[in-house]
Amino acid sequence: MKIVEYLQVGMCLKVYRVQAGISQRKMADSLGLSAATYSNYENGYSSPAIETIQDFCNILGMEVSDFFRYAVEKATGKGDDPVKNVSKNL
Repeated sequence: MKIVEYLQVGMCLKVYRVQAGISQRKMADSLGLSAATYSNYENGYSSPAIETIQDFCNILGMEVSDFFRYAVEKATGKGDDPVKNVSKNL
């Protein structure tokens, strides 16, 4: 299993983007990516570079450590699950 699969990076991207009320297309534009490329990241078909994750976090005004904290907690079954709060919006 790849680390990005273990940490569910794509799900983290989606959860934080939806919580921020930003469309996939708008986020892709903000990151300088095509909508298809960004969608592939969220759906786990490809993995974003760490620089893309840093840019993503900057756009949302969050720390990269917070992004990965959720990912680790989700992977290990610890902590809150923000997906519960977002799932009805997906």
